[in-house]
Amino acid sequence: MRVHKGDGASLSKRERYTLGNDKDSRRRRQKIFVVMTAISLGGVLILAAGTDVTGAEADFVLLGHAAEVTAPWFACRSKDDVQFLKDASGHSMAAARRYAAAKGCVVLHTGEAGIFEDASVWSGNSCIRTPGKKHCYWFPDRFIRNTIK
Repeated sequence: MRVHKGDGASLSKRERYTLGNDKDSRRRRQKIFVVMTAISLGGVLILAAGTDVTGAEADFVLLGHAAEVTAPWFACRSKDDVQFLKDASGHSMAAARRYAAAKGCVVLHTGEAGIFEDASVWSGNSCIRTPGKKHCYWFPDRFIRNTIK
C-alpha cells in the first residue's frame, strides 16, 4: 500500500514506519513522554526522570574559550563518527575501537586542554582544538569541562 504525499511523491507502509523511527525521533518521543509523565504525577518525576543523565547539559559551552578533557574518549573530525562511536560503545568496545581506527579518530586523555571551536546541542558533542592540532575534533560534552571560573 502506498500513501500519497502532498508533493506528488508517495511512501510505502515500510517507509512511513521508518520515517518516524530513527534514533532522534525515538529520543524526542521519550523526552516528551518523561515530561508528560512528570506533569501528570505532579512534578515528582522531574528530578528523577527529567534529568539528563548523559551530562550533556551539565556545563555550558563558550566558543573560543578553554576546555579540559575530564575522561579519555575518542575524538573524531566528523561529529557523525563520534555519535556512531557513542552508540556503538554500548554494544562492543572492540568494534568501536576498530571503527575509530578506520576513521582516523584519536583518543583525548584526561587533563588535555583545548579551545571550544564549535558545539552541537542536539548531539551533545563539542569540537575542541588541542594545542599542536590543525583541526578541531568532535568529542562528547559529558567528558569536557569549561576551565573558565
